[in-house]
Amino acid sequence: MAPDGAKGLDVLSRNDFDLLLLDLALPGESGIDLLPRITAMHPQLPVIMITAFGTVNNVVDAIRAGAENFVQKPWDNEKLLADIRSAIARHKAEAEVIQLKRVLKQRYNFENIVGKSEPMLRLFDTVAQVAPSRSTVLIQGESGTGKELIAKAIHQNSPRRDRPFIPVNTGAIPSDLLESSLFGHVKGAFTSAISAKKGLFEVANGGTLFLDEIGTMSMDMQAKILRVLQDRRFMHLGGTSEIQVDVRIVAATNVNLQQAVKDGRFREDLFYRLNVIMLELPPLRQRRQDVPLLAQHFLKFYAAENGTEAPSLSPEALRILHGLRVARQRPRARKRHGTRRRPLHHPHHHPGPAARLSSPAPPTPPASSTSAPKPHSSTSWKTSNAASSPTASSAATGTRPKPPSSSKSPSAPSTRRSSAST
Repeated sequence: MAPDGAKGLDVLSRNDFDLLLLDLALPGESGIDLLPRITAMHPQLPVIMITAFGTVNNVVDAIRAGAENFVQKPWDNEKLLADIRSAIARHKAEAEVIQLKRVLKQRYNFENIVGKSEPMLRLFDTVAQVAPSRSTVLIQGESGTGKELIAKAIHQNSPRRDRPFIPVNTGAIPSDLLESSLFGHVKGAFTSAISAKKGLFEVANGGTLFLDEIGTMSMDMQAKILRVLQDRRFMHLGGTSEIQVDVRIVAATNVNLQQAVKDGRFREDLFYRLNVIMLELPPLRQRRQDVPLLAQHFLKFYAAENGTEAPSLSPEALRILHGLRVARQRPRARKRHGTRRRPLHHPHHHPGPAARLSSPAPPTPPASSTSAPKPHSSTSWKTSNAASSPTASSAATGTRPKPPSSSKSPSAPSTRRSSAST
């Protein structure tokens, strides 16, 4: 029990309940004001409103806001308990029906897609609603999220399931070849066109054409695709007669097409033609509950491929997988091998003694007996060199030589003269 709305919301955020009794008159926010926030936090939680000021308007507002029932004070305990039991039983039955439908869809309609997390179950529900129509579908998601699997699921659950499903990676085909691949060509349309060829739009007639990586398509090709989406008519490359086809278009991209439209890299009219129904695929980091399922799936798959017995995951491995944090995939990771490696040192790092020692020293000219000066006496030679060379002086005294000063002071020449004279 909570005395006010703020404490009640805090309790609800930390616990699960089968039913909530909500008073209309609370300190601060009223029960009617709190009800939308409660239903947003727990959509399946039944709520019974209670109040001593029961009016028709209050009842209508409470039911519209999501209340299960409305009880006026003073209430009959037996009747209130009966209402509570009825509300709990009804919501449990509804939850069981929803879960059963989702399990059946997962087992029979989406057998090639591994996942039982909440984002994937919502996606399955949307796919089941979208599949029977002939509307164009745009699938957006990061690389590796399974866009082609979802496109195949849409096709398999549609009335076109017995007709062809033709996938085309538009990003892997050059623009001039892509036009010939999609629309076909007549004999002699270009140099290597030694015979007529049907395009993929004709091959997919009555079925589904999956245009993958459509965000990489050139602007000229986008205009030609737009015309086909408008009236389902096109002409062979080099031909003169139009061809009518009945093809459902499912497009996919890992590019933000709205931003591409703003940047002028994608046609706005084509974007709205494709974005009739948009499906956003969640990355694996947003459905971590599916990580153990995927691990077990791949263990079975590769064991069957290699003719070995599939190993099982230990409880410790499952615990690690459940707590695994999936990192965000960096863009253009597939092309990382073509980038230049960065230097290993930090930009603000200064080389230490080891780095200074490894730098190449200036070449030393070979010693020559004719060029070497011959001192008149050992005493005078040592005195003059020790005075004029700081390195030699340091070597004689055993101290480290001081680097020469970068500033030129007027006293420097006199100091050298005095040292030399000494």
